[in-house]
Amino acid sequence: MKRLLVMFFLLACLNMNAQEGINFRKCSWNEALETAKKENKSIFIDFYTKWCGPCYNMAKEVFVLYSIGTFYNDNFLCLKIDAENGEGIELAAKYAVKSYPTYMFIDPHTQQPIHKSSGRQTPETFIFTGKSALDPAMCSYYLEQEISSGCTNPEILLAYANYKGSIYDTDTAKAIAEKLFLDKNYNLENAKIWLLFKNYVKGRENVLFKELISNVPKYCKLYGKNNVDGKIYAECQYIRDLDEFNILPDFSGKKVLALQCKADLKIKNKQYADAFIFLDSLMAYKGEYIQEVCTYLYY
Repeated sequence: MKRLLVMFFLLACLNMNAQEGINFRKCSWNEALETAKKENKSIFIDFYTKWCGPCYNMAKEVFVLYSIGTFYNDNFLCLKIDAENGEGIELAAKYAVKSYPTYMFIDPHTQQPIHKSSGRQTPETFIFTGKSALDPAMCSYYLEQEISSGCTNPEILLAYANYKGSIYDTDTAKAIAEKLFLDKNYNLENAKIWLLFKNYVKGRENVLFKELISNVPKYCKLYGKNNVDGKIYAECQYIRDLDEFNILPDFSGKKVLALQCKADLKIKNKQYADAFIFLDSLMAYKGEYIQEVCTYLYY
């Protein structure tokens, strides 16, 4: 009985390991089309090249995650295609793939693209990418068509802004967010606008950031102090003007960023002994932003 239990446990572990990460099928394009039809799934293609750094990063850090594998295996037939070899050359040309990694979602019945995304993505963004492919109102080709036709529907504009932000077109995401901000129903008190702002609107000169720092207590109450402080920290970590720091409201990490600013100014003026006073303080830091401080000290 003990042996049976051990064997059962080992088999369960092997089965769990087998399910971790995305299951990229090893088959021809025609075989993939037929299988996807039978399984009633769209096809997800990761177009990559052997020399692509972000492709390698996604393969080693994102595709292997259990949560990613569960979502993508359940909803798509998944293929990993080298765009510079074999069938990949023709398929990359067919779907106008010009950068890597490119993620294509294909209807196996029509072989037409449903959704397209690209670039190195966090696990959260990559799940968003997959969910967008499953929702007709979130698919990139639909959104592009709507925007090209002059659509002014706020929800479509919001969906398009999130899509553009997810593929690093943050300028477009910011422009749409600022436009929507003029509508009282789509200001920063709207949780959807907050998420767009938090994830994809960068810089300190946009109206959303100015609104945030003008009303920090209100947004801390709405979204939590950690979320608000984290956003302010992210946008202020490259300030190199002490006067600008002085006019900012207090937030977690402000003192650390001020130390970085002071150290950089001393280094810029070749006052290295004075710079080490601030660098030593940063070396002793053990707070919430320790990873960011380590990155700063490394560079």
